[in-house]
Amino acid sequence: ESHLAFQAGGKMLERLVQEGDHVRAGMPVARLDPKDLRLAEQAADQQVQAARADADQSASDAARFTRLLADGSVAAADAERQQARADAAAARLAQAQAQLTLARNRVAYATLVAPFSGVVTAVRGEPGQVTPVFTLARSADIDVVIDLPEQLAEGVRDWRVTGRLAADPEAVEHALVLREVAPAASRTTRTVRVRYAAPATGVGWTLGRSVDVRMERPDSRDGA
Repeated sequence: ESHLAFQAGGKMLERLVQEGDHVRAGMPVARLDPKDLRLAEQAADQQVQAARADADQSASDAARFTRLLADGSVAAADAERQQARADAAAARLAQAQAQLTLARNRVAYATLVAPFSGVVTAVRGEPGQVTPVFTLARSADIDVVIDLPEQLAEGVRDWRVTGRLAADPEAVEHALVLREVAPAASRTTRTVRVRYAAPATGVGWTLGRSVDVRMERPDSRDGA
């Protein structure tokens, strides 16, 4: 197991996964509010522009002093001082460019991604919190979620499962496709969370609706 955290500070804007979700490497799982980070990036970009203008002018002046030095129009000490100013301006430009790179990296850090494929086993942050602790994400369709007794969950992958909207006597029964089984039972209820994909053609299958589910073992004609 690996605890994931944002590499930049800020308020969590959205959490994209739930406990038990499977994620792939590189998948975004949570996002920070990027407003302040983008403002910092803009400020760093403006500093680079100012430093570049100063460096270009200083380099031009140094080149001009070098030409004047050749015909004796300026002293060698003046030419050396101007070259030193040009070198300092070039160093300030390099520093400003490095700060801009860091600011751009922080904007990228506002999206937390999974470093490897796996299962989300714990969620420690919610949108609105200022927290460095992770969340892992995956975009998902509507699921039918069932908490099964631990002893029934062992063979659930082989069961035939159908569902119909509850409290609707005319609802059509649809086959449900198993999406995932939680890797471990809840410590408090000793139940295993199972998720089934809701039918794409199911009318009225929306978030928050209750579903009557029928589960039937392959070797039995009796469902539950």
